[in-house]
Amino acid sequence: MTIKTLPSAAHRWTKCSAAPLFASRAGPQPTSDAAREGTCAAWVAELLLTGDLPVAVGMTHENGWEVDATMIGHMQDYAEICRADGGKMWVEEHVTLSPTIAGTPDCVTLADGVLTVRDLKYGFRLVAPDAPQLIIYAAAILIAPPGPVRTIRTEIYQPRGFHQDGPRRWIDWTPDQIRANAAWIIQRAEECYKPDPIATPGDHCLYCDGAVGCVALQQTTATALAIAEMTGHRDRTPAEMSQALHFYRNALEIISAAAKATEVEAEARAKRGERLPGWCILPRLGNTRVKASPAAIKALTGKDATKTVPMNVGDLKLAGLTEAQLSIITERPTTGHKLAPLDQDTLARQLNRSAK
Repeated sequence: MTIKTLPSAAHRWTKCSAAPLFASRAGPQPTSDAAREGTCAAWVAELLLTGDLPVAVGMTHENGWEVDATMIGHMQDYAEICRADGGKMWVEEHVTLSPTIAGTPDCVTLADGVLTVRDLKYGFRLVAPDAPQLIIYAAAILIAPPGPVRTIRTEIYQPRGFHQDGPRRWIDWTPDQIRANAAWIIQRAEECYKPDPIATPGDHCLYCDGAVGCVALQQTTATALAIAEMTGHRDRTPAEMSQALHFYRNALEIISAAAKATEVEAEARAKRGERLPGWCILPRLGNTRVKASPAAIKALTGKDATKTVPMNVGDLKLAGLTEAQLSIITERPTTGHKLAPLDQDTLARQLNRSAK
Protein backbone atom coordinates (compact mmCIF):
# COMPACT_ATOMS: atom_id res chain seq x y z
CA MET A 1 0.00 0.00 0.00
CA THR A 2 1.80 3.12 -1.27
CA ILE A 3 0.50 6.63 -0.76
CA LYS A 4 1.08 8.93 -3.75
CA THR A 5 0.59 12.68 -3.98
CA LEU A 6 0.48 12.91 -7.76
CA PRO A 7 0.28 16.36 -9.42
CA SER A 8 -2.70 15.23 -11.51
CA ALA A 9 -4.66 14.66 -8.27
CA ALA A 10 -3.39 17.76 -6.44
CA HIS A 11 -6.77 19.48 -6.81
CA ARG A 12 -8.06 16.68 -4.58
CA TRP A 13 -5.36 16.01 -1.97
CA THR A 14 -4.78 19.72 -1.31
CA LYS A 15 -8.40 19.78 -0.07
CA CYS A 16 -8.62 16.28 1.44
CA SER A 17 -5.52 14.91 3.16
CA ALA A 18 -6.98 11.40 3.35
CA ALA A 19 -7.61 11.06 -0.39
CA PRO A 20 -4.22 9.44 -1.24
CA LEU A 21 -4.54 6.96 1.65
CA PHE A 22 -8.07 5.90 0.65
CA ALA A 23 -7.02 5.64 -3.00
CA SER A 24 -4.13 3.34 -2.05
CA ARG A 25 -6.51 1.11 -0.10
CA ALA A 26 -8.91 0.91 -3.03
CA GLY A 27 -6.17 -0.49 -5.26
CA PRO A 28 -6.02 -0.25 -9.08
CA GLN A 29 -9.26 0.93 -10.65
CA PRO A 30 -10.57 0.08 -14.13
CA THR A 31 -9.51 2.63 -16.72
CA SER A 32 -12.46 4.53 -18.17
CA ASP A 33 -12.93 5.13 -21.90
CA ALA A 34 -12.48 8.86 -21.31
CA ALA A 35 -9.11 8.25 -19.64
CA ARG A 36 -7.97 5.94 -22.45
CA GLU A 37 -8.99 8.49 -25.07
CA GLY A 38 -7.17 11.29 -23.21
CA THR A 39 -4.01 9.19 -22.92
CA CYS A 40 -4.16 8.47 -26.64
CA ALA A 41 -4.59 12.18 -27.46
CA ALA A 42 -1.56 13.08 -25.31
CA TRP A 43 0.45 10.40 -27.13
CA VAL A 44 -0.52 11.85 -30.54
CA ALA A 45 0.42 15.35 -29.34
CA GLU A 46 3.82 14.10 -28.17
CA LEU A 47 4.48 12.40 -31.52
CA LEU A 48 3.55 15.57 -33.40
CA LEU A 49 5.85 17.72 -31.24
CA THR A 50 8.82 15.34 -31.23
CA GLY A 51 8.43 13.81 -34.69
CA ASP A 52 9.35 10.39 -33.28
CA LEU A 53 6.69 8.60 -35.35
CA PRO A 54 4.39 9.60 -38.23
CA VAL A 55 0.78 10.14 -37.14
CA ALA A 56 -2.07 8.68 -39.16
CA VAL A 57 -5.77 7.89 -38.82
CA GLY A 58 -6.28 4.32 -37.64
CA MET A 59 -3.09 3.96 -35.62
CA THR A 60 -3.73 2.55 -32.15
CA HIS A 61 -2.32 3.43 -28.75
CA GLU A 62 -1.06 0.56 -26.60
CA ASN A 63 -4.20 0.95 -24.45
CA GLY A 64 -6.33 0.01 -27.47
CA TRP A 65 -7.74 3.44 -28.34
CA GLU A 66 -7.79 4.22 -32.05
CA VAL A 67 -6.70 7.58 -33.45
CA ASP A 68 -9.28 9.37 -35.59
CA ALA A 69 -9.13 12.42 -37.84
CA THR A 70 -10.78 14.67 -35.25
CA MET A 71 -8.14 13.85 -32.65
CA ILE A 72 -5.32 14.48 -35.11
CA GLY A 73 -6.84 17.83 -36.08
CA HIS A 74 -7.09 18.97 -32.45
CA MET A 75 -3.56 17.81 -31.68
CA GLN A 76 -2.13 19.53 -34.75
CA ASP A 77 -3.66 22.79 -33.52
CA TYR A 78 -2.13 22.15 -30.09
CA ALA A 79 1.31 21.43 -31.59
CA GLU A 80 1.18 24.65 -33.62
CA ILE A 81 0.37 26.65 -30.47
CA CYS A 82 3.31 25.10 -28.62
CA ARG A 83 5.75 25.77 -31.48
CA ALA A 84 4.51 29.34 -31.86
CA ASP A 85 6.00 30.19 -28.44
CA GLY A 86 9.47 29.98 -29.98
CA GLY A 87 12.58 29.59 -27.84
CA LYS A 88 13.29 26.25 -26.14
CA MET A 89 10.78 23.44 -25.78
CA TRP A 90 10.57 20.41 -23.48
CA VAL A 91 7.96 17.69 -24.07
CA GLU A 92 6.98 15.10 -21.44
CA GLU A 93 10.08 15.66 -19.27
CA HIS A 94 9.90 14.60 -15.61
CA VAL A 95 10.23 17.29 -12.89
CA THR A 96 10.46 17.10 -9.09
CA LEU A 97 9.12 19.67 -6.62
CA SER A 98 9.72 17.80 -3.34
CA PRO A 99 10.52 14.26 -2.14
CA THR A 100 6.80 13.40 -2.37
CA ILE A 101 5.69 15.50 -5.37
CA ALA A 102 6.93 14.83 -8.90
CA GLY A 103 5.35 14.52 -12.32
CA THR A 104 5.58 15.12 -16.05
CA PRO A 105 4.22 18.29 -17.70
CA ASP A 106 2.87 17.93 -21.23
CA CYS A 107 4.84 20.79 -22.76
CA VAL A 108 7.13 23.53 -21.41
CA THR A 109 8.59 26.41 -23.41
CA LEU A 110 10.93 29.26 -22.51
CA ALA A 111 11.13 32.29 -24.78
CA ASP A 112 12.13 35.90 -23.98
CA GLY A 113 11.87 35.33 -20.23
CA VAL A 114 8.38 33.78 -20.39
CA LEU A 115 8.17 30.23 -19.06
CA THR A 116 4.98 28.60 -20.37
CA VAL A 117 3.78 25.43 -18.67
CA ARG A 118 1.04 24.00 -20.84
CA ASP A 119 -1.31 21.16 -20.00
CA LEU A 120 -3.42 19.36 -22.58
CA LYS A 121 -6.90 18.27 -21.49
CA TYR A 122 -8.92 16.27 -24.04
CA GLY A 123 -12.01 15.77 -21.87
CA PHE A 124 -15.14 17.90 -21.63
CA ARG A 125 -14.99 18.72 -17.91
CA LEU A 126 -13.48 22.22 -17.73
CA VAL A 127 -10.15 22.72 -15.98
CA ALA A 128 -8.90 26.13 -14.80
CA PRO A 129 -5.41 27.38 -15.75
CA ASP A 130 -4.56 27.98 -12.08
CA ALA A 131 -4.90 24.27 -11.28
CA PRO A 132 -2.42 23.06 -8.59
CA GLN A 133 -1.00 20.57 -11.09
CA LEU A 134 0.36 23.38 -13.28
CA ILE A 135 1.69 25.34 -10.29
CA ILE A 136 3.59 22.22 -9.16
CA TYR A 137 5.25 21.84 -12.56
CA ALA A 138 6.13 25.54 -12.76
CA ALA A 139 7.60 25.63 -9.24
CA ALA A 140 9.62 22.48 -9.89
CA ILE A 141 11.17 24.04 -12.99
CA LEU A 142 11.97 27.24 -11.06
CA ILE A 143 14.19 25.23 -8.68
CA ALA A 144 16.77 25.08 -11.48
CA PRO A 145 15.42 27.20 -14.34
CA PRO A 146 16.90 26.55 -17.80
CA GLY A 147 17.37 30.30 -18.29
CA PRO A 148 16.23 33.74 -17.05
CA VAL A 149 12.52 33.67 -16.13
CA ARG A 150 10.55 36.90 -15.74
CA THR A 151 6.99 35.59 -16.14
CA ILE A 152 5.41 32.17 -15.70
CA ARG A 153 2.36 31.36 -17.79
CA THR A 154 0.24 28.37 -16.77
CA GLU A 155 -1.98 27.40 -19.64
CA ILE A 156 -4.73 24.88 -20.35
CA TYR A 157 -5.50 23.77 -23.89
CA GLN A 158 -8.85 21.99 -23.97
CA PRO A 159 -10.15 21.67 -27.55
CA ARG A 160 -13.42 19.95 -26.59
CA GLY A 161 -14.21 21.98 -23.45
CA PHE A 162 -16.90 24.56 -24.12
CA HIS A 163 -15.65 27.74 -22.43
CA GLN A 164 -16.52 31.37 -23.17
CA ASP A 165 -12.82 32.15 -23.70
CA GLY A 166 -12.30 29.32 -26.16
CA PRO A 167 -10.13 26.20 -25.90
CA ARG A 168 -6.99 28.05 -24.80
CA ARG A 169 -6.87 29.71 -21.36
CA TRP A 170 -3.93 30.97 -19.30
CA ILE A 171 -2.80 32.98 -16.27
CA ASP A 172 0.46 34.90 -15.90
CA TRP A 173 2.37 34.79 -12.59
CA THR A 174 5.56 36.19 -11.12
CA PRO A 175 8.14 33.65 -9.89
CA ASP A 176 7.43 34.68 -6.29
CA GLN A 177 3.71 34.03 -6.70
CA ILE A 178 4.40 30.53 -8.02
CA ARG A 179 6.83 29.78 -5.18
CA ALA A 180 4.34 30.98 -2.55
CA ASN A 181 1.57 28.79 -3.95
CA ALA A 182 3.93 25.84 -4.20
CA ALA A 183 4.98 26.19 -0.55
CA TRP A 184 1.34 25.82 0.48
CA ILE A 185 0.92 22.78 -1.80
CA ILE A 186 4.00 21.13 -0.26
CA GLN A 187 2.52 21.68 3.22
CA ARG A 188 -0.73 20.09 2.11
CA ALA A 189 1.16 17.08 0.74
CA GLU A 190 2.91 16.60 4.08
CA GLU A 191 -0.50 16.34 5.77
CA CYS A 192 -1.33 13.39 3.53
CA TYR A 193 1.54 11.31 4.97
CA LYS A 194 0.63 11.75 8.63
CA PRO A 195 -0.68 8.67 10.52
CA ASP A 196 -4.30 9.86 10.61
CA PRO A 197 -4.91 12.24 7.68
CA ILE A 198 -8.16 14.21 7.79
CA ALA A 199 -10.89 13.39 5.25
CA THR A 200 -12.74 16.45 3.99
CA PRO A 201 -15.71 15.72 1.67
CA GLY A 202 -16.64 18.15 -1.09
CA ASP A 203 -16.95 18.48 -4.85
CA HIS A 204 -13.37 17.20 -5.16
CA CYS A 205 -14.70 13.73 -4.15
CA LEU A 206 -16.03 13.29 -7.68
CA TYR A 207 -13.95 10.64 -9.51
CA CYS A 208 -11.83 10.01 -6.40
CA ASP A 209 -10.58 6.41 -6.42
CA GLY A 210 -10.80 6.30 -2.63
CA ALA A 211 -14.37 7.59 -2.37
CA VAL A 212 -15.78 4.05 -2.04
CA GLY A 213 -14.10 3.51 1.34
CA CYS A 214 -14.43 7.07 2.64
CA VAL A 215 -16.53 7.03 5.81
CA ALA A 216 -16.54 10.84 5.96
CA LEU A 217 -18.14 11.04 2.52
CA GLN A 218 -20.76 8.45 3.44
CA GLN A 219 -21.58 10.21 6.72
CA THR A 220 -21.78 13.61 5.04
CA THR A 221 -24.07 12.21 2.36
CA ALA A 222 -26.34 10.66 4.99
CA THR A 223 -26.41 13.92 6.94
CA ALA A 224 -27.28 15.92 3.82
CA LEU A 225 -30.14 13.57 3.00
CA ALA A 226 -31.45 13.68 6.57
CA ILE A 227 -31.41 17.49 6.65
CA ALA A 228 -33.15 17.64 3.29
CA GLU A 229 -35.88 15.30 4.55
CA MET A 230 -36.46 17.46 7.64
CA THR A 231 -36.65 20.73 5.74
CA GLY A 232 -40.01 22.42 6.24
CA HIS A 233 -42.00 24.35 3.67
CA ARG A 234 -42.64 27.63 5.50
CA ASP A 235 -41.73 30.89 3.84
CA ARG A 236 -38.04 31.54 4.41
CA THR A 237 -36.31 34.86 4.84
CA PRO A 238 -33.91 35.99 2.09
CA ALA A 239 -30.95 35.07 4.32
CA GLU A 240 -32.39 31.60 4.97
CA MET A 241 -33.07 31.13 1.27
CA SER A 242 -29.48 32.07 0.46
CA GLN A 243 -28.14 29.60 3.02
CA ALA A 244 -30.45 26.88 1.70
CA LEU A 245 -29.21 27.40 -1.86
CA HIS A 246 -25.57 27.03 -0.74
CA PHE A 247 -26.43 23.93 1.28
CA TYR A 248 -28.27 22.13 -1.52
CA ARG A 249 -25.63 22.98 -4.13
CA ASN A 250 -22.93 21.53 -1.87
CA ALA A 251 -25.11 18.54 -0.93
CA LEU A 252 -25.72 17.72 -4.60
CA GLU A 253 -21.98 17.74 -5.33
CA ILE A 254 -21.26 15.44 -2.39
CA ILE A 255 -24.11 13.05 -3.22
CA SER A 256 -23.01 12.97 -6.87
CA ALA A 257 -19.48 12.06 -5.78
CA ALA A 258 -20.76 9.27 -3.52
CA ALA A 259 -23.02 7.95 -6.29
CA LYS A 260 -20.16 7.99 -8.80
CA ALA A 261 -17.91 6.06 -6.40
CA THR A 262 -20.58 3.41 -5.89
CA GLU A 263 -21.18 3.12 -9.65
CA VAL A 264 -17.45 2.62 -10.31
CA GLU A 265 -17.21 -0.16 -7.70
CA ALA A 266 -20.43 -1.82 -8.89
CA GLU A 267 -19.31 -1.75 -12.54
CA ALA A 268 -15.94 -3.29 -11.67
CA ARG A 269 -17.61 -6.08 -9.68
CA ALA A 270 -20.15 -6.76 -12.43
CA LYS A 271 -17.36 -7.02 -15.01
CA ARG A 272 -15.68 -9.60 -12.77
CA GLY A 273 -18.86 -11.71 -13.08
CA GLU A 274 -20.60 -10.79 -9.84
CA ARG A 275 -24.39 -10.64 -10.20
CA LEU A 276 -26.05 -7.44 -8.97
CA PRO A 277 -29.83 -7.92 -8.69
CA GLY A 278 -31.67 -5.64 -11.11
CA TRP A 279 -28.50 -4.48 -12.91
CA CYS A 280 -26.52 -5.65 -15.93
CA ILE A 281 -23.54 -4.53 -18.02
CA LEU A 282 -24.39 -2.95 -21.37
CA PRO A 283 -21.93 -1.67 -23.99
CA ARG A 284 -21.43 2.08 -24.21
CA LEU A 285 -21.93 3.33 -27.76
CA GLY A 286 -20.39 6.56 -28.96
CA ASN A 287 -21.78 8.92 -31.58
CA THR A 288 -21.98 7.51 -35.09
CA ARG A 289 -19.04 8.84 -37.09
CA VAL A 290 -18.08 8.81 -40.75
CA LYS A 291 -15.28 6.35 -41.48
CA ALA A 292 -14.99 6.86 -45.26
CA SER A 293 -13.02 9.69 -46.85
CA PRO A 294 -14.85 12.51 -48.72
CA ALA A 295 -13.52 11.10 -52.00
CA ALA A 296 -14.92 7.65 -51.23
CA ILE A 297 -18.31 9.12 -50.25
CA LYS A 298 -18.37 11.08 -53.51
CA ALA A 299 -17.61 7.95 -55.52
CA LEU A 300 -20.20 5.82 -53.72
CA THR A 301 -23.08 8.30 -53.45
CA GLY A 302 -22.36 11.12 -55.85
CA LYS A 303 -22.68 13.57 -52.95
CA ASP A 304 -20.00 16.09 -51.97
CA ALA A 305 -19.09 15.32 -48.32
CA THR A 306 -16.88 18.34 -47.68
CA LYS A 307 -17.96 21.55 -45.99
CA THR A 308 -16.45 24.87 -44.92
CA VAL A 309 -16.73 25.67 -41.21
CA PRO A 310 -16.47 29.28 -39.95
CA MET A 311 -13.86 30.10 -37.31
CA ASN A 312 -15.05 30.19 -33.68
CA VAL A 313 -14.04 32.90 -31.20
CA GLY A 314 -11.02 30.90 -30.01
CA ASP A 315 -9.78 30.48 -33.61
CA LEU A 316 -10.17 34.22 -34.24
CA LYS A 317 -8.15 35.04 -31.12
CA LEU A 318 -5.38 32.72 -32.24
CA ALA A 319 -5.48 34.41 -35.65
CA GLY A 320 -4.53 37.67 -33.92
CA LEU A 321 -7.79 39.61 -33.67
CA THR A 322 -7.90 42.09 -30.80
CA GLU A 323 -10.67 42.32 -28.21
CA ALA A 324 -11.83 45.56 -29.86
CA GLN A 325 -12.15 43.82 -33.22
CA LEU A 326 -13.91 40.84 -31.68
CA SER A 327 -16.44 43.11 -29.95
CA ILE A 328 -17.56 44.38 -33.37
CA ILE A 329 -17.99 41.02 -35.10
CA THR A 330 -19.22 38.83 -32.22
CA GLU A 331 -22.20 38.72 -29.90
CA ARG A 332 -23.11 36.73 -26.83
CA PRO A 333 -26.86 36.06 -26.70
CA THR A 334 -28.74 35.45 -23.48
CA THR A 335 -30.10 31.89 -23.52
CA GLY A 336 -31.85 32.01 -20.17
CA HIS A 337 -31.18 32.81 -16.53
CA LYS A 338 -29.87 30.87 -13.55
CA LEU A 339 -29.08 31.50 -9.91
CA ALA A 340 -25.37 31.60 -9.15
CA PRO A 341 -23.41 32.55 -6.02
CA LEU A 342 -21.73 35.94 -6.29
CA ASP A 343 -17.95 35.88 -6.35
CA GLN A 344 -15.87 38.91 -5.38
CA ASP A 345 -15.20 40.00 -8.99
CA THR A 346 -18.90 39.90 -9.93
CA LEU A 347 -19.86 41.75 -6.75
CA ALA A 348 -17.28 44.46 -7.46
CA ARG A 349 -18.59 44.89 -11.03
CA GLN A 350 -22.16 45.25 -9.76
CA LEU A 351 -21.14 47.83 -7.18
CA ASN A 352 -19.16 49.79 -9.78
CA ARG A 353 -22.15 49.86 -12.14
CA SER A 354 -24.53 51.00 -9.41
CA ALA A 355 -22.13 53.76 -8.38
CA LYS A 356 -22.09 55.32 -11.84
